[in-house]
Amino acid sequence: AFDPVSGDKKKGLRKLGELYNDKSLPVGVWARAALSYARLAQLMNSRKELYGDVASSIDVKKVLRRVIDREPDSNDACVAVFYQSCGDFDSGDPQMINSAFKWLEAFIANFKGERDLLIPLHLLADQEYILLKKDYSAALGHLTKAYRLGVVNPKDSEVVLYRIGRIYDIKL
Repeated sequence: AFDPVSGDKKKGLRKLGELYNDKSLPVGVWARAALSYARLAQLMNSRKELYGDVASSIDVKKVLRRVIDREPDSNDACVAVFYQSCGDFDSGDPQMINSAFKWLEAFIANFKGERDLLIPLHLLADQEYILLKKDYSAALGHLTKAYRLGVVNPKDSEVVLYRIGRIYDIKL
């Protein structure tokens, strides 16, 4: 995204923007370019001390929503929801945070793709319900769903089971 030789902080962002706007790309390639473009802009906007206003004109939510609208039941849509939810949860704006929880729950409930694609969203929801709302029952529900969907990595599976037990033991 950054050309260290020229110091051009916009070069990679411009290229991703061109790919995002290229209607001739196959949907899968376009979606990956769109996700990269949105995520890079999101990161650049969060690090203004390094990047200034390089990405401030990019409507990250619009880019991510376009991915979701184009492929609503895909892995790319789940990634887009993850990125957008993270941005909203990190905003510090209570209204935006509440909307993010509702939107995330609605996306999960209406998702018609392979259910195991939702595991990262359940794990994100678990963390945010605890951090932002202190809602341990909702967090437990998401942890349980993630575990039942089949957290693949045995180490991650152990962590999820530990967290479930910990919430029951300490909070519920």
